[in-house]
Parts: sequence; C-alpha cells; structure tokens
Amino acid sequence: MMRRRIIIAVLLVATLIAAWFAPPDSEKGVVAPSIRPVSSSALPDPARNSSETTAAPVEVLTIKPRNGEEEDSVLFSPTQWEKPQEVEKVEPPPEPQAPPLPFKLLGRYIENGVTGFFLSHNDQNLVVREGDMIADLYKFEGEKEGGLHFLYLPLKKQQTLEIGALK
Repeated sequence: MMRRRIIIAVLLVATLIAAWFAPPDSEKGVVAPSIRPVSSSALPDPARNSSETTAAPVEVLTIKPRNGEEEDSVLFSPTQWEKPQEVEKVEPPPEPQAPPLPFKLLGRYIENGVTGFFLSHNDQNLVVREGDMIADLYKFEGEKEGGLHFLYLPLKKQQTLEIGALK
C-alpha cells in the first residue's frame, strides 16, 4: 500500500514539472479571418432571372388580413363525405370438402355372423367392424350397395370406398 502511494506521488511531481517547463502556446496554428471580394459567379444574373422576378411579386413577411367570422364559420361546418364506393360482393368460400379416403381394402372376413374388413391406412393394417372409429377422424358405418361407408367426423360428411363385387 505504501509503495503504491509513493509511485502515485512520483508521477504527480513528474506531471507538475512537465507542465511547468512546457513551451508557451503559440498562435501559429490559428488562421486569421480574411476579407475577400465575392466573385461574380456567386451573384445572381439579373438577365437570367428577370422573367422569374417580374412574373410574380414575392410577398415576404407580409401579414394578410383575416376575417375572424369567416374562419370560425368554416371551422364547424358540416363535412361533405363522399358516398362509399359499392363494395364488390365476395362470393362465400366453397363449402369445405373431406379429404379423399386414405384407406385401401385388403380383404374381409366373417366371424360369428359379424363382417370385418382388413384396411391399409398409413402403412398400418387395420381390422374394422361397423361402428369402429379410425384415427379419431373416421367412423366406419358398414358395407352397403357395393361400397364401404365412412363418416368423416370433423365435417360430418359421408364418404364411400367402392369395393365392387367382393366375395
């Protein structure tokens, strides 16, 4: 701790000595302002700008008289709104459709008078009977008129998988 204080004191003394013996400031680095004439290219050409100045008198810093009554009456007058354009009637979106049946019929069997069907669904083989739920999306409703009938549950739409004459 004592050594640190000695080092700081030595550095302080060295800084004070350097400041005392520093050379005086000189004004050599400062540029004095000079007065020079304005070149003619910086001045506007009266022949070139004569058409602009004579065409419209410039009103700079003039106060225009105001009629307070006119402005106050316009301030709260009713606004004329344009009639809205007729909005094109957009046809309602088409009724949602059930996706195509993801099943393939592999075969069927009859056991104790109950018919079961072998179906392929997403690389899985399923055995379904009437009333079975498949993948929480389809309900198998049975075989009628040469097809297997399924109910697509999210839309409550009936779908048929044609099987033809399967014996």
